[in-house]
Amino acid sequence: MKRFLKSNWFLSLSFLLPFVIMACYFAYRNMAPFGSQSILTVDMGQQYVDFYAYFKHAITSDPSSIFYSFSKALGGEMIGLWAYYLTSPINLILLLFPLRSLASGILIMTLIKYGLAGLSFGYLLFKRTKTNLALIPAWATMYALNGWIIANQLNLIWLDAMYMLPLVVLGIERLVDTGRIRTYLISLAMMLFINYYMAYMVCIFSVIYFAYYATTQYRSKRQLLSNTVRYAGSSLLAGGLAAFILLPTFAALLVSKATYTVTKVKWQFEYQPYKMLAKFFNGSFNFDQMPNGTPNLFVGSVALITFTAFFLIPKFRPRQRIAAALVTALLAASMMLKPLDLFWHAMQFPIWYPYRFSFIACFWIIWIGNHAFNQLDSLREWMKIVTIAILASGAMLITLNIKRFSNFLTVENVSIGLILMVAAILLVFWVRNTQYSAIAILILVCGEMSYNVFSSLNNISYVTNPNYVNYTQNLKEPVERIQASDSSFYRIGKTFYRTKDDPFEASYNGGDHFSSTFETATPKFFENIGQPDGDGFTEYSNGTMLSDSLLSMKYWLNANNPNPNQYLQALTSKPDLNRYQQLNERNHVQTYQNPFTLPIAFASSNQIFKPITATDPIRYQSDIFNQLLGQSTDRRWFTAINFDSSTFKNLPRQNNLTGAFLQRKNLLKPANMMLTFTPKTNDSYYLTLGSAINLGSSQDSQNVKIYKNGFPLDQYPTYRNTVITNVASKDKGKPITINIELTKSSLLLQNFTLYQFHNQRFASQVKHLQSQSATINNFNSAKLQGRINIKNHQALTTTVPYSKGWHLLINGKTHPIKKWSDMFIGADLTPGKYHFKLYYWPPLLTPGLLITGTTILIIGGYYLVKRRHKRA
Repeated sequence: MKRFLKSNWFLSLSFLLPFVIMACYFAYRNMAPFGSQSILTVDMGQQYVDFYAYFKHAITSDPSSIFYSFSKALGGEMIGLWAYYLTSPINLILLLFPLRSLASGILIMTLIKYGLAGLSFGYLLFKRTKTNLALIPAWATMYALNGWIIANQLNLIWLDAMYMLPLVVLGIERLVDTGRIRTYLISLAMMLFINYYMAYMVCIFSVIYFAYYATTQYRSKRQLLSNTVRYAGSSLLAGGLAAFILLPTFAALLVSKATYTVTKVKWQFEYQPYKMLAKFFNGSFNFDQMPNGTPNLFVGSVALITFTAFFLIPKFRPRQRIAAALVTALLAASMMLKPLDLFWHAMQFPIWYPYRFSFIACFWIIWIGNHAFNQLDSLREWMKIVTIAILASGAMLITLNIKRFSNFLTVENVSIGLILMVAAILLVFWVRNTQYSAIAILILVCGEMSYNVFSSLNNISYVTNPNYVNYTQNLKEPVERIQASDSSFYRIGKTFYRTKDDPFEASYNGGDHFSSTFETATPKFFENIGQPDGDGFTEYSNGTMLSDSLLSMKYWLNANNPNPNQYLQALTSKPDLNRYQQLNERNHVQTYQNPFTLPIAFASSNQIFKPITATDPIRYQSDIFNQLLGQSTDRRWFTAINFDSSTFKNLPRQNNLTGAFLQRKNLLKPANMMLTFTPKTNDSYYLTLGSAINLGSSQDSQNVKIYKNGFPLDQYPTYRNTVITNVASKDKGKPITINIELTKSSLLLQNFTLYQFHNQRFASQVKHLQSQSATINNFNSAKLQGRINIKNHQALTTTVPYSKGWHLLINGKTHPIKKWSDMFIGADLTPGKYHFKLYYWPPLLTPGLLITGTTILIIGGYYLVKRRHKRA
């Protein structure tokens, strides 16, 4: 090892320089393990950290959840989630860290991926170019700390593409030059396994790069045809090796992300092309650039200078320069034209983090720039002047229009960038061959890339580590107490939250989820029953007595007086908790047990298979319950009632509230509507809020504030459909005041209706359904086994979300499953007593395993025959 490191010191530095630079920055920001802050921000803090907690739990405690998990909202497949978020081999490092130190483990993973990006690019330079060994670490640092990876650091799941891309390029060049496919085959197969989404982009570029390199190395049609066949064949073999994960992932996408595919788009620029140039300056990134900024292309002055000079250097044949210009034009057009941008993103425009493929453009600029750097001796003086003039023109264009970039680019960034550019020009063009030029270039590169790190990431805020750790402990402790005392199947709800993936963080069955691989049926069901939902997320924050019962929400965690406790952010108001049994309270968290919950499997009326046509959530919930009971859908469990009184301030008086349009009389004065009712019974009371009543996640989107008895009504603010909120329970004779305060000039009271729930009648009927519970003998994340007694006109009913991956055995024989309420699994059975087993096997996993196995045999057979042929 000592000899290896000594002889490959330049590769060691290629890994260490990006690693150390980023470690110094993280230490400067006091991120754990260096301090009390954390690396968690945006999606890293809202998604990935919870998935990493699930990763640890699945590997160490519950392997059955690798295929399916009830922590994914009400339940969902997991192969798609693994393939997008969790299959990087670097994730294994997390097994060394306890849950409370997970943020530290994520930081170490991030540093390693930075280092591997530098190492991979340095290795590519060493094997395929004549770069001075002393300069390889400089070029590796340019690549490993380019603008794309800095801007997307929080998307740790994408960073593996940075160290895999140079290996794929290395494989293509070896394939064209020698006919050997091993490097390309293995690197592409690994990329497909690690992250299919980024692999898709790498695959597109591999086609482009193969065409480019095969053109530059063209000798004959026969050689070109032979290389093309090898390239196509090895690409197919790489896909075959990864088929065991690609095919089930494809099946998962068909019911999730693929349903959002865009099929029509206009040929137009997404922004004025010259604006792309601003991203070549350091520090040209901040939070505002995440949702809809321009491509992050910072590569440093040296790479930018030499890339520009490449097209003037006579040492390169015209064919190569023309081919490189075409590739450059294609990449540039892809980052500006909508259809090309859409194609790179698998026919779906990104929600946040635009131009996700621009890491390929960064690679291309640095890679071509390195080729030019190694041939600068043939660059004449006039060519240097032309290069400088091109760069100066671009810099002047941005400088003169700097006000247009003021939201992310400062005068300081531009000034320092120009100074560093001048220094780089002097070093590259006129000082390059002196004794200490390599050290000077290395210092310049490290300084410039480090400055970009500091000036870019200083614009981003991060979650403190105690905030994450303390919240996780406050959530996990009551969950573990529940799980220690109750081994049956149930779901847990809560009135506070940190993220929509809290169930993954604390390893429990819940109703919340947020990911890019979420089945669309679940958000649709949440919409139907009045819960917040969106493309890729659900939040079970607005449960009624009826929906809590239906969905097996047996336990509830409530934040008691969360205001002084910064770790427990209020999610929802739930007066109905006074109908549940309080079990204990610890660390501001109260645990309640719901006596009205239905089990995961029970017998109900076979009317459940009839379609429900209701479009409002109150009616939809009533229709579900009536179908379960086999009663007429005309029977109401909720009754609309009127408010007792209403007063309007700076608003016209309204006789009918639902659908009313409120308009301020005086735009400069406050406007509000005060509504009062006094419950005449101890029943539960609910208020429906249409999506036009926007409580808002920001001041810009918010158009109303709602107060109950003088206190803000806790409600998850992001919802796109009508939601149901609980406003009273056991409050007979107590006045309830609802204050609607406008924050904009007008407000549409869409679906604004008050309902009374019939608790006593509900309690008697739910006991009837509970008496028909199945006896569950055995269950885990992917299996449910037990006994059930079916009577006339009844069906086996479960609240397991329907999926083609679920299979039902009745008395040991395969039995068809049916979907009820467009969401759950049920089965028609004749009267009798049955043993049933419901088990999950991912769709297309079996053919995927067969294809992967066959591919391994083909490759093994090929090399075996080749070896024997050599011996002969």
